[in-house]
Amino acid sequence: DWLQKDQTARQADPLPYVRIFMTGDGGPRQRVATKQVLAELTWLGEFANQQYTRAHGILATINAIETASNTAHLINLASLAYSHYGQLKSEAGMMDYDDLVLKTAGLLADDGAAWVRYKLDQGIKYILLDESQDTSGSQWRLLSCLIQDQWADSNSAIQPPRSVFSVGDYKQSIYSFQGARPELFRKKAGEIEEGCHIHRQPFTRVDLTHCFRSTQPILDMIDHTIGSSGKLGELTGIGKSPQHISARSDSDGWVRLAPLKDNDGVEAEADDGNGRAAEDGKAETPSSENIMLDHAKYITQAVHSLIGKCYLPSRRRLAEPGDILLLHRSRDDFYHTLRRQLQQSGLLLAASDRIQTAQDICGPDLLALADVIRLPHDDLQLAALLKSPLFGISDDQLYHLARGRGSASLWQQLAKNPVGIKPWQPPRRSLMVIWTSVGPIACMPSIPPFWMLRPSRALPNGWGHRC
Repeated sequence: DWLQKDQTARQADPLPYVRIFMTGDGGPRQRVATKQVLAELTWLGEFANQQYTRAHGILATINAIETASNTAHLINLASLAYSHYGQLKSEAGMMDYDDLVLKTAGLLADDGAAWVRYKLDQGIKYILLDESQDTSGSQWRLLSCLIQDQWADSNSAIQPPRSVFSVGDYKQSIYSFQGARPELFRKKAGEIEEGCHIHRQPFTRVDLTHCFRSTQPILDMIDHTIGSSGKLGELTGIGKSPQHISARSDSDGWVRLAPLKDNDGVEAEADDGNGRAAEDGKAETPSSENIMLDHAKYITQAVHSLIGKCYLPSRRRLAEPGDILLLHRSRDDFYHTLRRQLQQSGLLLAASDRIQTAQDICGPDLLALADVIRLPHDDLQLAALLKSPLFGISDDQLYHLARGRGSASLWQQLAKNPVGIKPWQPPRRSLMVIWTSVGPIACMPSIPPFWMLRPSRALPNGWGHRC
């Protein structure tokens, strides 16, 4: 069908042509024809490779055009949303945090509002900046105005003299989403140093090389990674960083690296000395679940190798489960996989600080119990509750209970305890105890839900009357 179209139509829709030479994941097709055809047309293989290169370029162009179009639409949408947000703030006479910074910086930089800076004169003696690597450009503009005012008073007899103190670490900048530009940290440090020299003010740069958190082996690994020591080059944008020294001279530590995996999760193979990995046969690429499980097992084994075997000088005893802390970047699937693996290995774990009750296996059953307490005549919810592990009745028991009850609800039928159905007695007694204990309280909307969990049925003063 595509070949029957004219040239203009084919150029407008090149994807059918691209699919001839390219797979769905963007790779070249291993075979574009049968072996017999390839044997007769020896030029076809080279032609297919050339067309794949051409198809790859066509697809890249199409993706670039679509990305540019989608980006333009997104910018227009963001512009409209930003304008509408500004209009709402203006109508309400309100400002957000960014407005406070931007308008204050604009006010201090406005020569027509010099009286504002005059009012602030002598009001600010010391400027202290913490985590200055996370300071945004607009915040630096505001601070520059205040720092220049201090330089203007450099020849005054103010005692003690006004000063600026800033502390930060270029490598620890993590607030780029709020406009932080760590390169300004170094640029502004140079500007402040130059301004101090011009105004004949003292300037001191102090490298804080001592670390009170980590031990020396960990700091050595960090220095080697960022290029402060070892043969690795400096990381782009960070530059030469001073070597770190641990203040915990009486403590020791170590760094253990997990086996290296490539992008497909396959363990990296050894180099054969010619820049190529030794090939012992193509290994099957494991699934992401298997990769997570293998890594969880590796960490579990590493933890077991420490407990009861590693001596902790700071504790003066062997390591225990409570001495080990595992840090995760996020609570993703690997977090739960590792936690299950640690539990299955018999390790004692601290309770999770975040429990998603609704996703737990017993969560829906407890919610069904709460629904029945609030509305016991909900036959469907009561039937589901009776079938749950909380009561564990069979299908036959539920059938004998529900049949022949007429217009009565399942709860009313359960309360009657029909003669001859002795298997119902345990669940009936359990449900009736729950209902007579907390059911009347649960039907009162003014009672907080947590009151249902109290062992006493007494109501607090002023919370109404019993039903």
